[in-house]
Amino acid sequence: GSGGATGSVDAGVLQHIGGLAPGTSYRFRVLASNEVGPTAGPVATFTTLPQVIPGLPDNRAYELVTPPNKGDAIDMFGFGSGGGGGGAPKNQDVGFASQSGNQFLLSTTLAAFGPFPAAENNAYVFSRTASGWTYTSLASPLLGVQTLAVGALNPIDFSQVGIRDFAGSYSSPAGGSRTSLVGPPSGPYATLHADSPAHTEAQETEFTEIVGASHDLSHVVLESANLTLAPGAETQDAGSHALYESSGGELKLLNVNSEGALLSRCGAILGQGHNAGTTHNAVSADGSRVLFTSPDPYAKNLGSGCWNGATVNAPQLYMRSGTTTTELSAPQAGAPEVSARHSVYYAGASEDGSKVFFVGEGELTNDDEGVHAPQLYEYDAEKSEGERLTRVSSGESGKAAAEVWTVPAVSADGSAVYFTASGRLTAAAPEKIGEEEVDLYRYDTASRATAYVATVNREDYSRTDLVGWGPNPWTSLIHNSNWYTTPDGRYLLFATTRALTGYSTAEASPHDCPSLNSGSPNGHCDEVYRYDSATGNLACISCNPSGAAPTSNALFARSAPATPADGSMRAISDDGSYAFFDTVDALVPQDGNGLLDVYEWHEGKISLISSGQDSDPSFFLGSSADGSNVFFGTHARLVPQDTDTAGDLYDARICTATDPCIKPPTGETAQCEGDACQNPSPAPIDATPGSLTFSGAGNLPGEMAAPPAAVKPKAKTAAQIKAEKLAGALKACRRDGSRRGKKRAACERQARKRYSPAKKKGKR
Repeated sequence: GSGGATGSVDAGVLQHIGGLAPGTSYRFRVLASNEVGPTAGPVATFTTLPQVIPGLPDNRAYELVTPPNKGDAIDMFGFGSGGGGGGAPKNQDVGFASQSGNQFLLSTTLAAFGPFPAAENNAYVFSRTASGWTYTSLASPLLGVQTLAVGALNPIDFSQVGIRDFAGSYSSPAGGSRTSLVGPPSGPYATLHADSPAHTEAQETEFTEIVGASHDLSHVVLESANLTLAPGAETQDAGSHALYESSGGELKLLNVNSEGALLSRCGAILGQGHNAGTTHNAVSADGSRVLFTSPDPYAKNLGSGCWNGATVNAPQLYMRSGTTTTELSAPQAGAPEVSARHSVYYAGASEDGSKVFFVGEGELTNDDEGVHAPQLYEYDAEKSEGERLTRVSSGESGKAAAEVWTVPAVSADGSAVYFTASGRLTAAAPEKIGEEEVDLYRYDTASRATAYVATVNREDYSRTDLVGWGPNPWTSLIHNSNWYTTPDGRYLLFATTRALTGYSTAEASPHDCPSLNSGSPNGHCDEVYRYDSATGNLACISCNPSGAAPTSNALFARSAPATPADGSMRAISDDGSYAFFDTVDALVPQDGNGLLDVYEWHEGKISLISSGQDSDPSFFLGSSADGSNVFFGTHARLVPQDTDTAGDLYDARICTATDPCIKPPTGETAQCEGDACQNPSPAPIDATPGSLTFSGAGNLPGEMAAPPAAVKPKAKTAAQIKAEKLAGALKACRRDGSRRGKKRAACERQARKRYSPAKKKGKR
């Protein structure tokens, strides 16, 4: 820089250089010129950071779950947008891990591979064997062109699945039909119900869907507007839904009283409604208890037996056990509500169905305070009559009447329930909170003790599709919520935009993190927190160790399946020592792609699970109960046998001498073997990232070898773009609670007509 005739001054220059190879030294010099003429600085060198080698923690290694050769299948994990925040896409290819992690169910939109691909909405069960991962397509070559939805499965080992199958075509001579099937993933399937073939939309009957089942699928619950499937349903109001139980090869009507008569002419729904994914444990593990709401709240003002939206025929909660039906929401003797009944809303239950939680505006117990505000109740089926109903939201004093907002987590053993409320229930809770805030509490069902956890935002918990039904129509456990408690209720994993541990959640730039519910920015990003009820410790596991402001929502249910795991997505081990999530923010130095990546938190340490170098996002998809298996979708090639650039499902698995990770095929480099199964150790989370170094002399810049071209993300094909639009359109059809039966079918057909890719000749 020139300082005029009297001298000169130094001037700093910042120049970004792209397309440089990792671990490479470059020689350079700076050239400058002005009106006087050019000048050259001294020759120097700089060296770029070395190529990042993914380092997996805990003696983990990568196992490729999907087949290396998927033919011309549409790319997985490569389309879908919105909902992720920070530019992160929302994945349409989702899955569910078995408890052991030796099985994984993958539901994928249009990405058909294998010998019997379905037309769309394919489903595969992957199983881990000593020689590698194998898979079974749930599509059957005997049924023709299909589209599949998995409604239930054995969560222990996936030995049984329940499928809603659409086969054929409305334009074909045989017509198209919907069938409910149950059996092992490899078949053969037993048919629980088959709709009559339809050739036109006018001939199409209302859907019959599998909405719940016992773990072994010996008891399967179906929901249908077809009122002819079992005796007793034919007198229901047309358009209402009936519940049927399939057991022992027979269909029986469920929504009846102990004498076998209809509870309501307006039918019933399982839990709070399968359409919103709010049926968590509504069928007990052994099938002996089924929890349902009657009348059908979707059929408001439909007929004489239907709810009027106020207190006439208000929906109540029932339990069917054998041939006995019990109303769980019946007021206690002497309770304030004895005549005008208010509607109630199923929240969740223990796995055995003995402890049931629901929300109601009525005054159902003797300690109710005469305020028609939403209250949380527990019904304990194993206590003596008169002691079964407890008002959970009564607080330490036993007399509080706080407004309950959500019930985001219920432990599998029924020992704990987490809920949010706008009133102060314990002395530890703050005296005042903001209008858009609620307090998070944990209630212990054995001791009846209420503990304050934290103050969170009212809309941190995801909403359901039950718009207009109830005071706060998002009270129930739902599949896509970023809230989950361990089976014993000790640990809670949840996401909130509130800064709970000192780390500021304020987004780095405006609109980095849109709200998960409304889509409008609130200026803060979601971070994932782990609460330990035994110690009271609350830790932010996704907060950037560097203290840098977040640029992305950190979430663990971004890719949560709607079925069969209604309820929250498992992202923490049963013992609380492992937790998983995905985020765009780089929390360790190895993460250099600026895209969504999968992370592990293990006893206070953050580690990268995905490569951190993929040119596409990587999605967390699930984990085993002990945390030893972490499943994720990625386009990175992480093992030798992965030779294409298509998206794949991987398992980052902890390897041991007694349970080693799978070796690649003979002739390829082994992924691991016994105790030696360990990838390079990752850098600690507090490591200082390397920087460019300058030293020595060298050639002029013109003599320096040209750097390699920058790696560009792969452009999507026309088929992928159409598939993305189709997936979004189909999801919108199913998300809209007002679209059921024919309305939803018409919406889906219109979407397929508009966006389905052209079929290749010779393929189904």
